Order: sequence, then structure tokens, then C-alpha cells
Amino acid sequence: MAKINVLEPTIPFFFGKYNRRPLELRQAKRLAGAIGSEGNRGYAWEHMLPLFLPNADCVESEGLIKDVTATQNLKLLNIKDQAVTQLVFGSGQHRVAAARMSATKIKKRISEITSAIKKMQSGPENTLRVATITTLEGELAKEKAKLEEVTFWGVKAFDESKH
Repeated sequence: MAKINVLEPTIPFFFGKYNRRPLELRQAKRLAGAIGSEGNRGYAWEHMLPLFLPNADCVESEGLIKDVTATQNLKLLNIKDQAVTQLVFGSGQHRVAAARMSATKIKKRISEITSAIKKMQSGPENTLRVATITTLEGELAKEKAKLEEVTFWGVKAFDESKH
């Protein structure tokens, strides 16, 4: 197991080779709503994305972990074989679409909070303004953490040559 950036992947990925189910926007929106209310569970074994690699030698094995209870220690997937130009997922197109939808909302909220902070900072200094800025900075930190949470997802790596 490892993790990948689903918003800005270093290697493009696609779905459909093993699961030809089309992306249903309604399903992705439902999942995005769940991510918004319950948080992302992209590191839970049952929610990780199944990744089929051409062979086991194309990745840095030192970064992979096998203990499903240690997902908090996941490292970024490191593809060492330059011949691997795209990644193939067995499923997860709705989860990735939901993560992207959630990220769009979170980025908008981050922008709004950042603007509000700048506006407050340009005003006259008083206790209420300082308290408001502190509150907004706390909200900003939470939103940035949410963005980090939806950006990275766990992957279960499988050797495609054995399937």
C-alpha cells in the first residue's frame, strides 16, 4: 500500500480497463457530500483505490507497506520505471471525482477565508478585529487540512502480470 495525489498526479491514470462502469455524476456528488460531512476515508482499506502495476519491479518497494492497520504511515507511491507512463485503476472513478468536487469547494472556501483575513487586516486594530482574524486563521487551517485529506488517497497495488 502507498498513497497518491489524485488531484495532481505525477503520472496520469485512468479507469475502465477492469471496471467499465461509466462515471455517474449523481453517485460522485453523493460521495462528495459524504466526504464533506464525514471526512475522507481514503486511507481505509475498503476505500483505497486498487492500482494495477505492470509488474512489481516498477515501484520502489521500500515505500510500500503491507500492514493494513498502519495506513497512517503511507508514503507516496514512487514509480521507478520510466516506461510506466500511466497508471491503471481497477475501480474508484466515483471516489476520485468526489475528491475533485470536494477539493473545488474547499479551495473556494480557502479563497473566501483568505480574502476575509486580508480585509480584516487592513482595518483599524482593535480587540474584536484581532479575535476575528484569529478565528478566521483557525478556519483557514482546518480547510487546508481538509484539502490535504482529499488530495491524497491510499492505493492497494497489484502486480498486473499476475492477474
